[in-house]
Amino acid sequence: MVPDKERKRSYRMSVGQQRSRTEHEYYESRALNLTLDINDLRQQVMHLLECRDLQITRLLLTRQHVEGEDEDGDTKDTAEVRVICGGAGGCLVEAVGEFKGRFTRDILSSMFPHVLSNEMVVASLIGLSINCPARLLLYFDAKRRIMRQVAQADVFAAFSALQQARPTEFAALMGQA
Repeated sequence: MVPDKERKRSYRMSVGQQRSRTEHEYYESRALNLTLDINDLRQQVMHLLECRDLQITRLLLTRQHVEGEDEDGDTKDTAEVRVICGGAGGCLVEAVGEFKGRFTRDILSSMFPHVLSNEMVVASLIGLSINCPARLLLYFDAKRRIMRQVAQADVFAAFSALQQARPTEFAALMGQA
């Protein structure tokens, strides 16, 4: 038998202490769940960043492959370059060429958002190649620094060719633009 002085007495918490303990356990549980959610979101963000980097790498590799297909080179697509030098040591370089691009959904949504409602037209336009005559003027001073640059592109020539090649798609593009 244990004497009364050595015996451990049971301790009962008051109602306020019990409520405080329950609230603290609830707070700790919520904090733990929020921490787990934050860690999960961080993992998802890291995964999406990795996917984005892989996509960019894939696009770069695809572009390099397309450029690497023509090993002999194509001189007819080379830009025409003229250099005109002045007496004061300044120089003007003019490069004339052709910009080639393709319609994407992003381009259509930014320039022609009304077309997005007609999926058949969008599907026929995506991937369509356009050729746009371009001209670049670079003005250099006597110290060979670029003082001014002017880039010009004849978008109307590209749209004129599109109008002749595909009149229905062109009409849909320009209908509400």
